Amino acid sequence: MAGTAIWTDYGQSQTINLIDTGTRSAVTTSFQLAWGSLATAPAVTQTSLSNENPESRVTATITQPSTDTIQYQATITATANRSVQEAGVFDGAGSTMWLRGTQKPNARNY
Repeated sequence: MAGTAIWTDYGQSQTINLIDTGTRSAVTTSFQLAWGSLATAPAVTQTSLSNENPESRVTATITQPSTDTIQYQATITATANRSVQEAGVFDGAGSTMWLRGTQKPNARNY
């Protein structure tokens, strides 16, 4: 998804907890992805997507293709035509968003 992406306050605090050896074990290292249909500007205070599409969240595969890049990848199968303008990375329980990205609307339906 090309566009704007931000780490949420929650994502930032959990990332710091991963670095701290005293809190590392309490942090989830499994993630789920979801998509939505609104491109409201990302804000660090957000904990969920602006308008999550009805498809279930899916488990993400995480890769690090270079030292300054992390990728969360998954396949979500649309149950109907969808406008996809936002995506989120959620903790393993799927309850709180770590990262949110948006893109401008385009002519594609997914």
